Parts: sequence; structure tokens; C-alpha cells
Amino acid sequence: MPVPSQDVSITSVRVCSGARCADRCDPQRECVVTMTSTVGDEANPIFYRNVNGGELDDWVATPVTEWDEDIDDHLCLGSFVALVSGGEASATTGLLRSDDNGVTRVALGHADFVANPPRCIEGLDRTMILVGGDNGYIYGSTDGLLTIDVWDAGAATTENIVRIKIAPDNPMVIFAIGENNALVKSEDGGATWFALTGPSAGDDLLALDVVSQSQLLIGNITGEIWESEDGGETFAMQLALPNQPATSEVRDITHYTNSDVFFALVNDIGAQPTEFFIYRNENGGASGLWHLIQGGDNQRQPLHSIALCDQNGGVAGGGDGDVTGVVVQIG
Repeated sequence: MPVPSQDVSITSVRVCSGARCADRCDPQRECVVTMTSTVGDEANPIFYRNVNGGELDDWVATPVTEWDEDIDDHLCLGSFVALVSGGEASATTGLLRSDDNGVTRVALGHADFVANPPRCIEGLDRTMILVGGDNGYIYGSTDGLLTIDVWDAGAATTENIVRIKIAPDNPMVIFAIGENNALVKSEDGGATWFALTGPSAGDDLLALDVVSQSQLLIGNITGEIWESEDGGETFAMQLALPNQPATSEVRDITHYTNSDVFFALVNDIGAQPTEFFIYRNENGGASGLWHLIQGGDNQRQPLHSIALCDQNGGVAGGGDGDVTGVVVQIG
């Protein structure tokens, strides 16, 4: 279980390009993984890149010298990288875009970032990038973040948006979740948004996996996983996970593209310090069919984000949210 050599905590993990040769070579070594960090005890937050599936000795760390606040989230589409920092939000920054794997970066801001800073990002390609922000704000770009506009000014919800995902089978359908059970949806590619009734009244929603325009999984701050098969109209709570701590949160859920393999990150927030648990499901994320593959047993840092190189594993990252980070290579 490697940790970053810098005194930072990992905030987000993404896969830029997945395994290209699962039948001919080691898919992990054909997978480009990127991560972002807090500032911690460094002068700047760090952007990490690894071209060998997260191998311990292959991380390249690039200080993001434009900023001295934490990076909240990022997007990686091939050589295109976008970084998000709510702490840096202003009319001139809050986003950084790069066309060369994060080596050089250009700032982008918006007047509404000041009161409604960006927090999370998702993109289908450069022509469709969405940014979720505080107070229910959703921003969008159709030109690779050369410009950005307000696509919803907190009309669907006023809660802070923490995750936003595009349906892989219909990019017109987009879901976003947030604090206090917020769940919003667009059915026209982000042009208009409406609120749905979230699955867990009063609870902050943390994890979102949009499997299709009909199926989505949501994890919350009280350790529950909720599933919808009708596009978020109704939800059923899944069975508790094996060996799941009583005081836990479901921090991230994801699945490998076009497969029935899912992973979930769970943190025991009652432990001091927090312990992490990694679960795998080979049956489409179905309730009662998750199994614990790693965690507990004094794994003393929470995990925040996971990205998959193939259906056998990927990379998860996290830490104490300040100066101590952890990176777990799965598989």
C-alpha cells in the first residue's frame, strides 16, 4: 500500500485510457492513471500521472503552481486534463485545463464561481463537460473548457453538488447528487434540470455510479447503498455489506465499462483513525453479492476515490484530507 512521497492527501483518481490489450499483455501496464491532491505541507497541490496502471515506482508528480488550495476533482480524457478547485474559485480561475497531460495549464473562471464554487467534474468528451458546484449550481462547456456557462443556477436544488455522472448508453441523461439527499436529473444533455426524491432523507449522498439511463447506485454518509432500476424514480436499499462497520460511509462506487464487475469504497468513520474497506461485486452490483477484498485490520486511512483499469482492478486513493495520503493498487 504505497503512499505519496509528498505530504499530501489524495482527493480524486481517474483513468485516462483503459487497458488496450487484455488478451495479449498485462492490462494494468497499459493503463494511464491520474490523481490529484490536497496542498498538505507542500507549497501547491499535486497532479499525479502513471502510465503503468498505478505501479508504485511509476508516479510522476507535477506541482500545480497556479494554486495554493486543494484540488477537489479532475477529469482526464486522453491528453486532455481539467482540474477543479473550489478553494481557488473566482471570476478568473477555479478550473485549469491542459491539452498536454497536465504539463501546461490554462485557467478558466466564471463570475458565479465566487458565490457558487465548483466542486466536481464529469465529461463525455471535450464537447460535453459538466461541473457541479455549491448551492446546486451546474456549469457546462461544449468547447473543451475554452468557455463555461451556467446550465442550472440552483433551480433544481440548492444543496451542494458533490458528484455528477453521464449515462453511458444515453448522454442526454445526466444525474447529480449532493448534500442532504439531493438528487437532480437532466434528460436533454444538461439544458434543463429537475429534482428527484433522493433515496435517503436527510443524509448526504457521497457516491454515484450511473450504469445506464435506467440503473444507478448511490452510496451515502450512513453506509447504505441504494439502487434504482427506473432512472431514479424509485429506490431500494441494498443489504448491508459483509463485515461492514456500524459507523461507515460509502464513499465511491464504480463499475468497469460493459461488464458486471463493480467496486465500492467504504470508510469506517467511527474508527480513530478511519479505516477503509474495498468491496467487489461480479453480479452487476446486485444486493447481497458484494464481497470484501481488502480493508479493515488497521488499514488506517480513508479512501476517497477509485478508478478501474479493467474488471480485475485499478487504483484507489485517499488519506486524512490534509498531509497523509494513501494509494492502493487493486488487482
